[in-house]
Amino acid sequence: MTVPPERDRYGAALLLLLACVVVFAVADDGPWGRVLVLGTQGVAVLAIFRASRVSRRLQRLSVTLVTVAVIAGGVSAVPEGLGGRWGPSALALLLVVAAPVAIAHRLRRQARIDMTTVLGALCLYVLAGLAFAYAYLLVGDVTGAAFFAQGGEARSIDYVYFSFVTLATLGYGDLTAAGDLGRMLAVLQTVLGQLYLVGVVAAVVSKLGTVRGEAPPTG
Repeated sequence: MTVPPERDRYGAALLLLLACVVVFAVADDGPWGRVLVLGTQGVAVLAIFRASRVSRRLQRLSVTLVTVAVIAGGVSAVPEGLGGRWGPSALALLLVVAAPVAIAHRLRRQARIDMTTVLGALCLYVLAGLAFAYAYLLVGDVTGAAFFAQGGEARSIDYVYFSFVTLATLGYGDLTAAGDLGRMLAVLQTVLGQLYLVGVVAAVVSKLGTVRGEAPPTG
């Protein structure tokens, strides 16, 4: 069953995802900064679920998860709270993993390849960067060792920066993973990022304006 041609809002969702990256840069790792980051990301994920037209039951569940993540972000600063950043980070990782599933399911049902498809594909790319950033942060928190070889206490923005630099294969080298698990995750992210850009995004753009099953228009 295909989805009727109706205007989607993946463009707004993409802007909200980019706003998440900006918020990481301006917010600190304190309780209010964590709440701001999780709140911005939560709004972006809810916008994605709405654009993906998931069921009302799943939308209500996502609202609950976002609310729990924001509250956990605030109380995790309390010594007797959720143990540092582990609790809210795990919830945030769950959110950025569920959102791509919703987008992929929505785009798979779309009969015509248009800007909705392109914007949805770009949302998936940014979500991959955020998901790996939280994965790196969790590795550092769970192992208890410094994640970066450069030493020192890493901030949330460091993980986001490292994730997107790795995803884009820029290879600045100012931050590098110290442990084997972090290194292998970085290798996996690099490979997936390149395959996604040259494979999925390039294919979608080349078939823009066509209907599934039809050959792309020739010049």
